[in-house]
Amino acid sequence: MSTRFFFLSLLTAFIFLFSSCGNDGPEGPIFTKGLNIIVQNEFESLPAKVSVFFKVETLDGKPVAGLTNDDFAILENDKLISEDEAARQISPRAQRFGYSTLLILDLSASVTNNNLPRLKEAAKLFINSVIPEDNDGSIEVGISWFDGEDKLHELHEFTSNKGALTDAVDSITPDISRDNSTDLFGAVIKGVEVIEDVFFEYQNDDRISAASVVVFTDGTDQAARFTEERALEAVGRVDESISFYSIGLGNEIDEAVLQR
Repeated sequence: MSTRFFFLSLLTAFIFLFSSCGNDGPEGPIFTKGLNIIVQNEFESLPAKVSVFFKVETLDGKPVAGLTNDDFAILENDKLISEDEAARQISPRAQRFGYSTLLILDLSASVTNNNLPRLKEAAKLFINSVIPEDNDGSIEVGISWFDGEDKLHELHEFTSNKGALTDAVDSITPDISRDNSTDLFGAVIKGVEVIEDVFFEYQNDDRISAASVVVFTDGTDQAARFTEERALEAVGRVDESISFYSIGLGNEIDEAVLQR
């Protein structure tokens, strides 16, 4: 439930503010009534129109959604401007928002032989939590899997169709893998490449974009095709709007690797 709240709030927290008075937009975080208003961008057009793209968070960084015109006041030179003098409009931009999550499943022998039912149940729960029932297509999930091969296998392309995704998870069988080893670091590196392609496609579409990679694994790399340092380097260089999460499975969890 908390995961769903995070994604939904993130989706609805981006809004525009239009004002007809003043041309000095706020700079940096603004603290008011326990909220943090973070300005993303500002635009001005003649004769006196100012557009401010911003998001609102609580002081501990949680997105705030559902705000209306009545929740805001406009000031010029520290003086309150009435609505009669400065018409304003708060406009959600969810229709131009794109959030994609790449779900990477460890289907090496250590998982398929001991924890496949739990993996499938957890993956389906995750999908149903992340994609809302009234999703307009702006939230998508793609599923890939890995074993010991030097390859990240696609189980299902990115889609907002929960039924198609859960059916894909249900289709996983214990004999899906042909390599008993675990190329965890290689899967992370290849996952970065996949999610960056999707992320930059959104940006080229002029959409507000964010993305994440979620890895279900026991955290043990057995294939030794790539080093942990190279995997960490790949994760560390991505855009700050791409997040990474690791979920431990089984009895051989290497918590230190998952944390890093």
